[in-house]
Formats: sequence, C-alpha cells, structure tokens
Amino acid sequence: MSATTAPEMTESPPGGVALRCVDVVAWSDTGPVHLDEADLLNGAALATGGPFWVQLALPQLDPAEQAWFEGSVDPWDPTEAPPLDWSEADRVLELVGAGRSGLDAHERRLLDRLPQLYGRGVARVVREVWGRQAYEASHLRFFPTVAFRPIEGSYPPRFSAVRMTVGVIRNVVISVRLPDLRWDVGTENFEYVLGEPLEVAPRFFPVADDLTAEDVAEAIGLHQAGTARAVSERLAAELRKIERKWRHDVGSAEGRRNGDPRDTGRVVAMTEHLYQLDRQLARLLRRCDLDRSANGEGSIAASIAIRYRYALDELRSLEGNCRLTSQTIDQAIVNANQVDRERFHFIAAASASSILVPTLVASIYGANVALPAQDS
Repeated sequence: MSATTAPEMTESPPGGVALRCVDVVAWSDTGPVHLDEADLLNGAALATGGPFWVQLALPQLDPAEQAWFEGSVDPWDPTEAPPLDWSEADRVLELVGAGRSGLDAHERRLLDRLPQLYGRGVARVVREVWGRQAYEASHLRFFPTVAFRPIEGSYPPRFSAVRMTVGVIRNVVISVRLPDLRWDVGTENFEYVLGEPLEVAPRFFPVADDLTAEDVAEAIGLHQAGTARAVSERLAAELRKIERKWRHDVGSAEGRRNGDPRDTGRVVAMTEHLYQLDRQLARLLRRCDLDRSANGEGSIAASIAIRYRYALDELRSLEGNCRLTSQTIDQAIVNANQVDRERFHFIAAASASSILVPTLVASIYGANVALPAQDS
C-alpha cells in the first residue's frame, strides 16, 4: 500500500456505525469478476453461479468505537458495543443470495457478530452463536486476520496493518475490514486510515471447477498470513545489508568505518516497527486461538492460526537479530574510536618529545647554549 492520500472518511450516521460495501467479487467459469451496483441490480451476480465475496468495511470511528472493534477497550471502561447500521450491507447480501430473510437463526447470529469478531475472539463468538453445545471444527468457517502492506518509498521499510474478519455463510464469503493502521513518518506512530478494496493474488485460489466459498475464505486467510512472513523476509534482507557493512569493522585494526553512521537510527527504527507489528500478530492470535471444544485440523481458523504463529516466531527472531546488529554497530564504533584515540596519543607523544629534547638540553647547559633553530 502506498503512502498516498487516504480516501475521504465519512462519519457514521446517527443510527449507528454504517457498514460500507466496498466491493463484490463473484467467481464464474472464467475466474473472478468484480460486480458493481448495476450488475447486482440486474441479477448478474446470481448468473455467475458463485461463490461470492462481499467486502464490507467500517467507516471512520471515534476512539471509543475504534477501541471496541479492535478489542483494546480499557478494562475499567464501561463502554458498550456500538450500534451498527446494516442497511447498505443487507441490500447487497440480499442480491447475492445471503439476505437475512433466508438465513436460519445460527446464520443470522453469525452475521451480526462478524464485525465484533476481531475484538471478541473466535471462542466467544462460537459460544454466542451456538451456545455451550459442541460444534464441529470442520464447520467453523470464520476467523480474524491481519495483513501487512509495504509503504512505498519508506526507508527503512515500513508496513501498514490491514485487519479484518472473514466468515462464510452458505455460498458467500463476507469480510468486515477495520480501518487500517498506517505508519506516519511525521508522528512516528500508526494512524487510522480507510482501506481500498482488498486484492488477493489469483495464485492463492485453487484452480478447480468446484470452487466453494470455503476455498475462497481459506485463500484470503493464506494471503493475509503470507504477508506476515514476507515482512520478516524483507526486513531481514535489509538488516543483513546493514550488518554486512559493519561486520568487518569490528575486528579492524585500522579503525575503518565502512557503515553509514545513520544505520544506528535505522536499526532502532526497524526494531521499534517490528515491535509494533509483533503486537498486532500477538493480539490476533489471542483472538484466533480456539478452545478445545472447537479446535481441530478441519477448522479454517485453526490452520490460519498456525501460519500466524510461525510468522510471529520469525518476527520475534528478527527482533533479536536487530539487537545483535545494534551491538555490532556499537562495537565497530567503539573500536574505531579506540583506534582514533591511540593514534592521537601517539601523535601527541611524538610532538611532545620533539619539544621536550631541546628543553632538556637548555635546562642542563644553561640559557647561553646555542640551540639549533632557536630563532625559528
């Protein structure tokens, strides 16, 4: 994601937080097709045969609403769930065959809780949708996700965090996207911005005639989790470049300084950014991990959580590498400074000796002794 001007934000209407429909994708024999409002109204959506992906997004949120939907409400804060305005979303879902009037009680409860899933977590939503009864993990087709998008032109590399929940209801994949977290260079912190429609690379979708909504949801989850791994690879490559420039300076007897003095600040910035991304992944896993009654290999949520665990391990390993690189740079600077001090001491001692010898001669033989270059 480029660091261009964010799309204009709109305030929520008095009736509640309005869910926006930012895109509808349908799969036909020729592949994915983006549908606009005219296509939906003339019935083109149902003609494709599906499955469908309806992308919903939250609008601009005030601090209390933002904290609620991302699950960061202060434990001493009595804030209640903000009301939602489903009017636009319901209109679109009706046109793709997932309208509320045709859903059973469990499906309606799941639909209502999808925007809350990122903050509440999988296990709690399972309880709220199906109660205490055991539910087969193979039917658990919803999960929170986080993805990272590179900010073009940023150095060291910076990334935006794309957070959303994904759920499957019948033949429709429904995603609800929170405002993105984008790094602001001026404030050196994340800011909330609205994201554009999400694109998933075609290679993540299986090439099959019997493509289902579950396949689409899993592809979305794999794409989201894959970006977390790519962050580690990109930052690790940049870190190796910096470390390689300073590594030879550590054991240098000449006090060489091959590295850029600004590299220290860059490594510190990378470490801080990794910590922020680490927090996003750790928060996601706390909400994505399933309790024993709903865990299993057949669950999309469980398989996606495993990938995020691997990505989190890589990020934390990279944080350790950043600290080692910082130590390498610090040691190289200390060595170079030591060599500079020794060189200065040698020059100072030689200069002092050249002055000390005539002084000793004069002190021994008296002031009347003619000294070489005494008038110089």
